[in-house]
Amino acid sequence: MEESGITDATRNVTYASWYQTVISTDLTGDLIWQAGSDLTNGPTPNEGYMIFPTDPVYALMQSHAAPLKACG
Repeated sequence: MEESGITDATRNVTYASWYQTVISTDLTGDLIWQAGSDLTNGPTPNEGYMIFPTDPVYALMQSHAAPLKACG
């Protein structure tokens, strides 16, 4: 599954559902649309899809990594 993203307030729930589907259907990878960083001149431009390390979805991504790697 590649380059997925959502901008609404339910995105934490939506990402959790997507990640569960990826694992339960034996897919071996997924890719978010945009990952953000805080650079020396400010944050990366955000069109609403950006996931920064302070976003709750970021923690989901981290916890999703181990089961995804096990599917490899």
